[in-house]
Amino acid sequence: MSKGVIGSATFAGFQESLEKLLAFFAENGFGLVEVKCEEPHFNPARVSKAKLRALEELAESMSLKLSLHAPYIDVNLASLNDYAYRSSLRAVRRSIELASRLNALYLTLHCGSFSSDYPPNLFGKAWEKSRRCVAKLADYALELGVVLGLENKERAEKRNLLVNPNEFALFMNEMNEGVGVVYDVGHANTWGLTTEEHINFVSFLSGRLVAFHVHDNDGTADQHLEIGEGKIDFNVLMPHMKSQGVPMVLEVHSLEGLVRSKRILEEAF
Repeated sequence: MSKGVIGSATFAGFQESLEKLLAFFAENGFGLVEVKCEEPHFNPARVSKAKLRALEELAESMSLKLSLHAPYIDVNLASLNDYAYRSSLRAVRRSIELASRLNALYLTLHCGSFSSDYPPNLFGKAWEKSRRCVAKLADYALELGVVLGLENKERAEKRNLLVNPNEFALFMNEMNEGVGVVYDVGHANTWGLTTEEHINFVSFLSGRLVAFHVHDNDGTADQHLEIGEGKIDFNVLMPHMKSQGVPMVLEVHSLEGLVRSKRILEEAF
């Protein structure tokens, strides 16, 4: 899975067009772009065949590999509101189709969340709803030749699904062989993990990993800082990540920070 490739994700906060972002990434030596299926860059409901073809040709001309991140803003595969759930399912199915047409390396997926406004005893219902949904999406992805990467999520006011090894073990027990994991280092750190616990988490997922999401924070929130501005000990953690042989995708909220973080990753490689 593109061993040694360093990539970057797109963010809604980036003011440049997707075309200009790809040019920036190519000029700065990135090998992979994980395109988030969100406004303003890539709304799955509005992507025409012509735009899809143009994106594929542009990425190829710049020697950039592509992956996609399924919609997650206003999308919740664990929603107990049936209307919201159905629209979320439809949005993710569409992103699977787009990933297939683009020959994307993988499709990152958030598995949903449970609102703190619900009674706690309904969490199991939301969990099972998401698990069944993701299993069906995984079968659809396998049919279309798309690798799904389920992403571990951060600590937040809402209760995100898939946050620790035990939850991954339970959730993925009945998933097909096309389902992998995108390990988000920053998200994991919001749960107060020690460096050893990070390493153990990565080791637990070994063999199922399709990519890493890389960014830093101080452990209190999902801050998406550049490497070195938070408290994650990347000097110790990076060799264990590198040994997995999967892409390192930076998720830093500034273009300058992305470039500086890339240099640090290159030194590690």
